[in-house]
Amino acid sequence: MKRLVITSIMILLGIVLKAQSDTLAMKSDTLVLQLESAETLLFEGNFDEPYNTNPSINFSFSKFYQSKTYRHTHLYPHTHNVAFGFANLAPRTLSNIGTTQGAELKLNSWELAFSLGSLSIPLSKKYRWLFFAGLGIGGMQYNAEPNSFFIRIDKKTVQIFEHNLPEFKHSMISCAYINIPLMFEWQKKISKRKLFYIQCGVEAHINFFMQSKAVVKSGSTRFNLKFGRGLNILPLAIDAKLGIGFHPVGIYVRYGLLDFFRKGRGAEVVPVVLGIAFDL
Repeated sequence: MKRLVITSIMILLGIVLKAQSDTLAMKSDTLVLQLESAETLLFEGNFDEPYNTNPSINFSFSKFYQSKTYRHTHLYPHTHNVAFGFANLAPRTLSNIGTTQGAELKLNSWELAFSLGSLSIPLSKKYRWLFFAGLGIGGMQYNAEPNSFFIRIDKKTVQIFEHNLPEFKHSMISCAYINIPLMFEWQKKISKRKLFYIQCGVEAHINFFMQSKAVVKSGSTRFNLKFGRGLNILPLAIDAKLGIGFHPVGIYVRYGLLDFFRKGRGAEVVPVVLGIAFDL
């Protein structure tokens, strides 16, 4: 009888120990899985998580009012909410930037542009490839060399140097445009807060206001001289564009694929721009 009791106790003890061992193994496996998940989040930063591949429309500064969940599941293109650049005119070889006869400009010519919104189409669920089309507005000011101005004579736009007039404080060609970028972009998350991007494509400009004028200062008097509008500037410009940066700041370059003036009605030059952009 004593042997039977001892044997029963040993069997029960073995069952209890086996159950305890299984429980500890399950907890250990769970802990390993949890540690692996934590390691993935910590060291990989969950940087390549799947993204929504549906097309999305984003307006400028929309990230300020969209939910955190939406921001984490959608890719945002860098449409350059605010961009400022040095603009000039040059032959296609870029050999004489701002010094081509008939298009002699100061190097402080500039452009200022604002993005209004975009339509983006992610091209991958995992990797940050996307295509986007944007819409914006902007303006350029091409500053002419001292005491010169642009005017249309006999259907041609020419640059006149006139030293008998009062000194020009500024002489310029002003252009206002609507811009439509069509771009491919690749993004790489460097850390939780740092994002690198590179983009390339074309940007179309629809010029709706072009004017040549000078600001004249004579003594204490200051007034504007207007030399005409239109100036044979093409109403449509198409530029190749390349952008690169670390969010939210980037730099961009543009090179005109079409002449600035109509063929045979002005200097054979194309617009070129080097600028800095901010995406907020």
